[in-house]
Amino acid sequence: MSAMLVFLTLTSFSQTEQTTLTNIFPIDEKTGEIVYSGVINVDSTNSKELYVRAHEWFANTFKSAKDVIQLDDKEAGKIVGKGFFDAGIPKSYGGIIHSPLIGSVNFTAEIQTKDGKYKYAFTIFSWQDIDLKSASIRRDVLVQKSLDKDWLDIKKDVNARMLNIIDGLKKSMSTNSNNW
Repeated sequence: MSAMLVFLTLTSFSQTEQTTLTNIFPIDEKTGEIVYSGVINVDSTNSKELYVRAHEWFANTFKSAKDVIQLDDKEAGKIVGKGFFDAGIPKSYGGIIHSPLIGSVNFTAEIQTKDGKYKYAFTIFSWQDIDLKSASIRRDVLVQKSLDKDWLDIKKDVNARMLNIIDGLKKSMSTNSNNW
């Protein structure tokens, strides 16, 4: 009887954990895409200064902002770029690391500025050409449970890296670019 209770508790926890962790990405209700977005107030800062800060953030965040930026409209205070970063997990079995699951995450970054505030939106497309919203990497019954856990770990890494990028943006946008 107690073994059955433990099994039911573990099963219930596992299902709850799975549901919570597979939905770690913010999903836009209109488009169904993964979108990290926000509007941040920066008191006493005009649109032009925020635009300069956003441009500096692109230059400092990406190896070549020139290659990343797709749209640069100073008058409208809008910058759009396409970027990528590597994310994934080292794959280990019994303490020995084997073929890590590392891949590129492709995304679009958009920053719009107005007097006293800016809006950012990061839309994620994929990890190694696999839609990050998908439930699993592969449908191989023998190793699917292990792959599902790996896929969840990859999603957690992608989420952590996106939150880190956003944190860097917020810090850059709140720092006066004329301080030297």
